Amino acid sequence: MKWVVKAAAQEILGRLPARLADPIYHGLQRAVRDIPVDIQGQRSFIGETASFLQELRGKKLNGLRIVELGSGWHPVLPLLLICEFGAATVHTFDVSQHYSPARIAEAADEIMKNATHLRADSFLRRAALTGNLPDSIHYHPRTKIQEIQEVSGGPVDLALSRSVLEYATSEEIRHIHETSRRWLTHDALWIHLVGTSDDRARQDRRLPQFDFLRYSKNTWARISGNRYAYKNRLRLPEYRSLFQSAGWQVEREKSIITESAIASLNLVPIHRDFAQFSAEELVAGAIRFALVPRETQPNRRIN
Repeated sequence: MKWVVKAAAQEILGRLPARLADPIYHGLQRAVRDIPVDIQGQRSFIGETASFLQELRGKKLNGLRIVELGSGWHPVLPLLLICEFGAATVHTFDVSQHYSPARIAEAADEIMKNATHLRADSFLRRAALTGNLPDSIHYHPRTKIQEIQEVSGGPVDLALSRSVLEYATSEEIRHIHETSRRWLTHDALWIHLVGTSDDRARQDRRLPQFDFLRYSKNTWARISGNRYAYKNRLRLPEYRSLFQSAGWQVEREKSIITESAIASLNLVPIHRDFAQFSAEELVAGAIRFALVPRETQPNRRIN
C-alpha cells in the first residue's frame, strides 16, 4: 500500500537531522507530485478570513500586519495577502524550511496564471523572475513561533493558519496561543482552518476517511510518531477546549459535516478513546475557527 511505503520513508527520514532530511523529503514529495500550488484554496481561505475580520472587528486586510503559522511548501498565502488584499507585512513562521527561489518563483507564476487581474503586479513579476520574496514578506524557517518574544515592527493585527494545527500536539497548540499574546494587539484575531481526516486515506483509497480513529493512542504513536508523518486526532470539541484553556474564545466556527463522511465513519470500529463524541463531532471537517481574546469577546455565533 502506498501509505505504508510513504510511512516507512518518513520514519527513516524522521531519525535524521532536519537540515539533512528536509531536502530529501522535499525531493520525494516533488517526485510523486504531492506538493500542489493551491491558489484557489488559499484565496478562498483569505476571503473567509476577510469576512470574519470585517464582521468581528470592522476591519479590512488592507494595511494590516499579519502572522502566518506554518509556511506551507509555497508562499502563496503571503503573496496573495500582500499583492491582492493589501496587507502591510506578513511574517510567516515554520518549524521546517520549505521555501526556495524555485518555489517562490513557481508560486508567483501560478498566482499570475490563475488571477488575471494580478498579472501586471510588480511584486509578483519580480518574484517570478528572481525567486525572491518582496521586502514586506518575512520568512522565519526553523522557528517555533511559541518561542518568539516579539515580531519586528511592532504588535501584529491578525494571526492565521491553514491546515497546520492538525499537525501539532495539544501541548504545542495550547502554548502557541498562550504565548501569542506577547506579540499580538489587544484586539487581534486568530483564524484557523483545520482538517480532521486521516491523511493516509488520500494515498490509499481502500482506507476509510477516518480510519485512524480505530487505533489506541499508543498504536497511533507508532504509526504517526515522527515529524514527517505526525498528525493529531483531535476532534472539534477538543479544539474548543484547547483554545479556551489558552485564553481564547471561539467567536465564529464553521465546519463541514456530510452524510458521506458519516457513512465512511461507520466503516471503522471506533476506539473507545473517542466514545464520548457524537458522529457529527467525529467527522466535522474543514473547520474554520475565529478566535478572540476572552476579555474582548463580542457576541458568539457558531454555525
